Amino acid sequence: MLTRKGPFVREAKPAFTLVELLVVIAIIGILIALLLPAVQSAREAGRRIQCTNHLKQWGLALLNFHDNFGQFPPGGENGWTNKELLAENWGKWKYSQQVGWSDNRGTWILKVLRYTGEGPVWDDYAQFADTKIGPVQRWRLFRPGGIPVLPTGRCPSDGFKLTEPYFNYSGIMGPSCASGGCGFDPHTKYCSGSSRDTLGWGYKRTEWDHEIYRCSKHPRHPLSAYPFWPLHGMFSRVGCAVVTMKDVTDGTSKTLMVGEKLPSHEGHSRDVASHPSIGWWAGVNGGTSHISTIVPVNYPTQNISGTSCSKDPQHHPWNFNISTGLRSMHPGGVNVVLVDGSVHFLQENIDHRTLNLLGHKSDGMEILEGVF
Repeated sequence: MLTRKGPFVREAKPAFTLVELLVVIAIIGILIALLLPAVQSAREAGRRIQCTNHLKQWGLALLNFHDNFGQFPPGGENGWTNKELLAENWGKWKYSQQVGWSDNRGTWILKVLRYTGEGPVWDDYAQFADTKIGPVQRWRLFRPGGIPVLPTGRCPSDGFKLTEPYFNYSGIMGPSCASGGCGFDPHTKYCSGSSRDTLGWGYKRTEWDHEIYRCSKHPRHPLSAYPFWPLHGMFSRVGCAVVTMKDVTDGTSKTLMVGEKLPSHEGHSRDVASHPSIGWWAGVNGGTSHISTIVPVNYPTQNISGTSCSKDPQHHPWNFNISTGLRSMHPGGVNVVLVDGSVHFLQENIDHRTLNLLGHKSDGMEILEGVF
């Protein structure tokens, strides 16, 4: 087609029609839609690798602690584990108020900080470590800024309140029962009956305060009447039992030590940890030694506000019968570190019995190859 403009004649430039333009836009949209999952998958792969590195550091720190002290650090220490303090003050103090939870002496995380890149944080705490009562609380009170956020304690795939000192990794108790009391206890079949009853696979029933009566031999100790709760795993929230490598008779490459959890989905990690008497990851009962393998991996729970699990007992963080399991934001499973220091990705569809075999350090039962 020729057009005339003044005295000159020139050919008109071809142009896109509206239909062609829409087709091009649609193609670009489809390409972006195809590309986004790949980008997101690559980002999640990077976050998972970073999470793996964090767990590797904590695993090595625990092994270094064992090399230096001949035992693993307890899940937590407080008035129940302080035999010297109990003996010295038994006739003067009311146990429940002054010798129990109030005397907070820290978690396994606090104990192994000296073997990580957080050595200065340990040095800062150490000046309070030998105080008579509540060193963690005193440290929190006098430390500028309070309890610090530990970057290696957070999984980058979990975006829950990253500016606050929550912690994504917890010591594994093995096949251990927790309190229900919410009207929904799907794992009661593993926990009902007397202390001598067995779980579904030949394990003696246990609780998360393992062997707590051993903390004191005093006849007036309020816990002296407690039944015997054997420690199946590597940690308990109150560390009365001493765990060494010799106790891991099932093999260090076949026993879980620390694994992932979502702080927003478990009541101790979300609500109790931030209480002034606890001290986040540094303080006992803040969810840092509370993982039970009785609960399947990534069992469906939700971040439901409040401490009353009557709202939604099937998913509530305060229904500890379902919330104290291994859990992460990684698609398909969680990262765990074994007693030998190796880190693996545990699939969420792992056989439930196999999960508990891995959680138990000394059951003598064989685990099939190819679990990881």
